[in-house]
Amino acid sequence: MFGLPGQNDRHTVYISLDNVLHGIEGAREIFNLIVKRSLVTGITLNHHRLGDEGVEELCRLLSLPNSSRYRHHISRIDLGDNCMTDKGLEAISSYLLDNRRLKEVILQNNHFTWEQNTLSHFVTAINSSCLGTLTLNTTPRGDVSVPYILAHLTTPYLKTLRLAITQLTASSVPHIVDFISSSRCRLRTLVLSGNLLQLHGLNTLIAAMSDNFTLCTVDIYGNSEISGDTTHIYALKKAVEDRNRVLQECVARQALVLLRTSRVLLLQARAPRPESACSSSSSTSSSSSSSVLPMELQQHILSFNAPHLSTTQHLCIFNFASDPSTLPPLDTERHAPCLADPSAMPSDPLSGPPRLCENGTCMGAMDSISCKRENIKDDWLISVGCDVPDPTAMTDKLLREL
Repeated sequence: MFGLPGQNDRHTVYISLDNVLHGIEGAREIFNLIVKRSLVTGITLNHHRLGDEGVEELCRLLSLPNSSRYRHHISRIDLGDNCMTDKGLEAISSYLLDNRRLKEVILQNNHFTWEQNTLSHFVTAINSSCLGTLTLNTTPRGDVSVPYILAHLTTPYLKTLRLAITQLTASSVPHIVDFISSSRCRLRTLVLSGNLLQLHGLNTLIAAMSDNFTLCTVDIYGNSEISGDTTHIYALKKAVEDRNRVLQECVARQALVLLRTSRVLLLQARAPRPESACSSSSSTSSSSSSSVLPMELQQHILSFNAPHLSTTQHLCIFNFASDPSTLPPLDTERHAPCLADPSAMPSDPLSGPPRLCENGTCMGAMDSISCKRENIKDDWLISVGCDVPDPTAMTDKLLREL
């Protein structure tokens, strides 16, 4: 009746149905299977025939108050090739609205017409969520949907956007260029293969990439009727992708280093000093500490730990590090460990409960499910604006040092 794809067969994580399901009854059958599982993080339903009614019913069931314990864990939904129209997309938008758990939505090969209201609701839902990957491959009328989506996209969480074979033409290139040239673009992967962008459109697009520091993978293969030598296009594209990949790793690494050092200095500087006899006796030794320096000077010194971060990024980390409310809770029960990888060696029972991704033995580290520790780190980088490089910090000198 149902199976688990790929490496997740033993983990009971993703649901995949072998027989073709239809409409409302199919949606209810899916929900019943979810209820019977102890843990479901993904729903894979591509190539079924749920249609608009089935998708609406599935989203309704998942949105019920008593379904919150299932909804809380679902991070991936694949509804590709399910005979959906704009009506089904409206249901998806309602489910996605303010959803902080859903990380990936696959809607490829459906029959959307992209009416204005539907587009507006869809983009609003994306911006209100933490969606990281959106797949719209082989959905028609790309020249209608893509310019609107890119013009109104403001979420910092969306990192992967797949738009292969969506009938995009050269008329959409200016809209794509405007987006990737703006600070709103946080994409790392953009798939545009199998469209009709033409050689001039690709030249314009790749030239605009030079001023973009977020894109690490841009797929432009298969844009038909390209004539002429495209070697320079792919060479420039690869150079920009490599530069951005190195920069992003560098910025993330320096942000974490700056957080550690800033915690020690700035949090201590903001802590109230106890009035006691011992404090007066130690005033001589404490006067030589860095805490007597002006805060601006302390921050300036700390900033040398992260030369590839901008002033804005420095200040965001300083504000976070100096705020006691951002310290992680001591109550470890609030942070359940990642789901253990069954193939990993068990930890020493005398050492207590396992920590997040201890020794890299969780299923997240094995790429089976999303890793909690990595998710926490990624969310923090986004919150302080260090998930991508800040162009204002990218001086020629720093770029040469990479």
